[in-house]
Amino acid sequence: MPKRVAIVSSSCPPAGSGGVSSAQYNLYRVLKRNGYDAKIFTFNDHGVSLVEKDVTRLGVPKWFERSIDLVTRLYFRIVEPGTLAYHVSEILSFAWPCARLRSRIRAFRPEVMVLSDHGCPGLMIGRPPGCRTILVSHHNPTRFLGNPLWKLHSERDSRIAILFENLVLRHVDAVVCPSEYMRDMFRKTYQYPGLVTVVPNLVDTELIANIPAHDLRSELGLPQDAVLIYIPSAGNAYKGSRFMFEIIRRLAQRTPKDIGFYLSGSIGQELAYELRFVPSNAKVHAPGQVGYETNLAIVKACSFGVSPTLVENFGMALLEANLCGVPMVSFDVGGNAEVIGHELSGILVSYLDLEALIAGAFRLMGERGRASMRSETERYAMNKFGGHETGLAFMQIMDGGVA
Repeated sequence: MPKRVAIVSSSCPPAGSGGVSSAQYNLYRVLKRNGYDAKIFTFNDHGVSLVEKDVTRLGVPKWFERSIDLVTRLYFRIVEPGTLAYHVSEILSFAWPCARLRSRIRAFRPEVMVLSDHGCPGLMIGRPPGCRTILVSHHNPTRFLGNPLWKLHSERDSRIAILFENLVLRHVDAVVCPSEYMRDMFRKTYQYPGLVTVVPNLVDTELIANIPAHDLRSELGLPQDAVLIYIPSAGNAYKGSRFMFEIIRRLAQRTPKDIGFYLSGSIGQELAYELRFVPSNAKVHAPGQVGYETNLAIVKACSFGVSPTLVENFGMALLEANLCGVPMVSFDVGGNAEVIGHELSGILVSYLDLEALIAGAFRLMGERGRASMRSETERYAMNKFGGHETGLAFMQIMDGGVA
């Protein structure tokens, strides 16, 4: 009988997206393909009415989330004024749905449970009887301290979140990090005596290969040979939303031709306002949150991508784009160098060097340079991440072995 695996995530497609939920969803799909009886349990999907065989979705009402946020903001305003604090607020908000998931997971009787660390779900879920527990370190709150380009984050908020996660780690059998960067951060952050193994996030390459491309050029009034640029999570401050207008403006000014931009994810009011003033030859498609497969279908038709991300654990959006044959230009930050092969599946530039980032993107606007890298991109990503070795490594850890 296939081994029963409970995968815990804040959300999963089609209701939610983001790097962590995408990684947990792909893990589920890969395990199912290998005969495991895997199910997903989410704790940030309040009000989602989907009927899904293998997904249990829970969450908290907005009024509860807002109440917790108000109380925690007042506390940190007193003890650490002028800082941004949200980790503790998330953990307290998620405690309710995670406590409810506890009984549902136990009723499933998993032999293995895979936890994400974002939101500390293991605090209330605990360890099911007779279950091997694996924590995947996707998040780590210390990564958000000390960055010059976003609001000052609260050190106290991070310390409390780390305290909670250390309680969870007492009942964890194995820790997996998606990159060497995240393993280094984990060892600096947590008190865990066990083995910490690097296993890149699993990707269902068959799913990606079977998604047909959706070319936006005709919808944007662009000719078929026009450059179409993908910018992931464009409205997210941590992914470099402050740079979006300037990137679009500068690249559009480099060419007399019309040029397209696909901005994935939600766009805030401030960025939406700025986008009204881009050059007239810049045709922007910013549909907000779309489904996982819908997003990848659009990405497949893009010429290349630009990600001015300011923090990155592994970069699922970068890897998914590469597996679609789309080279990415990004800052060399976090685990990006472990995903993007410089000059093979993209271009990495020094952290915060916006001029170099734009210059790298301009290089790929040239048809010759772009064609050469696109032919290499998918091959590089498949060779490094598309084989069975990554899945086997994770399954070996689930079985109690060492990858």
